[in-house]
Amino acid sequence: MTGDPERFARLLVQRAPVLHSLAAANASKAELADDLGVSRSTVDRAVRDLESVCAVERRDGTVTLTLVGRLALTAYDAFQTDLHSLTGCDGLAHLDADTPVTLDVVRGATTVTASAGAPHQPVSAFVDFVEDAVHVDLYATMVLPTVVDAIARRIEDGLTVDAYLNGDALDALLADHSETATRVLDSSRVTVAETTADYRFDFARFDLADGRQVTALAYGAHGVDELLVNDTADALAWAQTRLDDLGDDATVLT
Repeated sequence: MTGDPERFARLLVQRAPVLHSLAAANASKAELADDLGVSRSTVDRAVRDLESVCAVERRDGTVTLTLVGRLALTAYDAFQTDLHSLTGCDGLAHLDADTPVTLDVVRGATTVTASAGAPHQPVSAFVDFVEDAVHVDLYATMVLPTVVDAIARRIEDGLTVDAYLNGDALDALLADHSETATRVLDSSRVTVAETTADYRFDFARFDLADGRQVTALAYGAHGVDELLVNDTADALAWAQTRLDDLGDDATVLT
């Protein structure tokens, strides 16, 4: 191997189609050319390049993927998947660089994005989870009337809630929704804690009849931009870490 990781990375990008073809089956150069729809000279150059970093080898006229090649292709595909996940999460662009969002919550997520024709779609999707949940752990920096009303209504049906609110969200809840807040705070099904954490996004972990979901609401200049929804083990672990951190910092009010 050349020992030059930058060159190796460039070759992975350039020669990934060859590696993917060989991952499916060993092949001769002629077969590679047919499979990829390129010239034999292009395949010759690609094989030489990949041999120089020990990603492929030739045996009896057949090109095969090496262990290095297989592991490198796995790393490349994972990187590509992460980049694809990031390009699908435009709402993250409004968050500060030190925001505690990791690829664990982005990787594998589905997104619900606000648009000119459907500006409330992310909030509506969030409310749908509220309607279906049996328990919610949430952190909020802003108070959304639709969400407050849905949670208050569902609490009467048996929903339990553990909520962490920063000072601004708590003040807004008490000032703008005092009657609903009083009813909710008096319920034994609700725990509310004030936190000094300021994540600049809201998130929730929903316990549903068929499992758990993590959601994150990202805000832009004109309100909620995007809702991320994820049920992977990594996303659930991310949410648990955030909730543990909030619990260590919070002051329980009810």
